[in-house]
Amino acid sequence: MSIPTPQDRYPAYRFLTDLRWVFAEAARLSVPERQCLVADYYRKTYPQDPHSVENQRRLLACADYLWRHLQEFSVEHWLHQHGDSCTMSPHLEGALYRLFAGCQLEYLGHDLPISKILDMAEEQQRLFPDGDTE
Repeated sequence: MSIPTPQDRYPAYRFLTDLRWVFAEAARLSVPERQCLVADYYRKTYPQDPHSVENQRRLLACADYLWRHLQEFSVEHWLHQHGDSCTMSPHLEGALYRLFAGCQLEYLGHDLPISKILDMAEEQQRLFPDGDTE
């Protein structure tokens, strides 16, 4: 029997659904407010998930990273802002999933170089030109 990977515990469809939700619902909140909102969302949405706490950490780390680097992603055309809402490229979403759902928990707090995510988004675009994430 194989040991489940972080991606097994947090599949892409769930991560991306959750990321889109947090981006739409919590963009204007402070970090503590966002953490409370996400914890409440997870309690209601995934009440029986034994990996809920780990997945929350991954989602919040990704969301915080996105908000810190929103301007860079916009300039590079991976993310488009429309008033209070934003649209992310599926290739950026795929890169974020690969990084934040796949890394070890101790790396989640690190502010990774933006160039790493941009390179991963470009790789996603080459691998999946139709916009699929996997």
